[in-house]
Amino acid sequence: ACLQAAFTREVFDRVRAAGVGTALDTCGSCSPAQFRTAAEGADLVLFDLKDSDPARHRANTGGDLDLVLASFRLALELVAESRRGPRPKALWIRTPIIPGFTDFEDNIRGTARLLAREAAGLVERWELCAFNKLCAGKYAALGQDWELASAPMMGAAELDALVDAVVAEGWPAERVAWTGMTRAESRYGEGEAP
Repeated sequence: ACLQAAFTREVFDRVRAAGVGTALDTCGSCSPAQFRTAAEGADLVLFDLKDSDPARHRANTGGDLDLVLASFRLALELVAESRRGPRPKALWIRTPIIPGFTDFEDNIRGTARLLAREAAGLVERWELCAFNKLCAGKYAALGQDWELASAPMMGAAELDALVDAVVAEGWPAERVAWTGMTRAESRYGEGEAP
């Protein structure tokens, strides 16, 4: 959506004029101008922060963490600005928890420190999104191998431990939860045993 920011903004403006809420789902990997154009028309920004380590972020996504963080900081500015007007924006952070890629406690702690330091009450919710295999059929249909095909579903205890790490870094417990299906029930998440 951000790479086609002018079109996204036009759609958002028309939809909002009709009284319908808008949401921008983004990883923030775009120019500041593109991000601002798209995000200004959104009532809710769903922002993916995948990794707190620049080298690991580049290795896993092919993108520049500094570019993502520039968009994130712009999102924080837009939320703060919107709170002075009649239509405040909401900002949710989502971190996909992928085995061997983003499920490291140091990644989650690093992201928690970033949010605690910079978000200052501007992030309404942080979701740790449990790994799933919903794309396995697409890989098979395309005749492609998927390196995570044999990875197990996340365990609720693993996700609970990541939430505990987030809270230990100073992020409010009431503003973090994990989401998705797991191998067992949990104290924090919305997941269910399959």
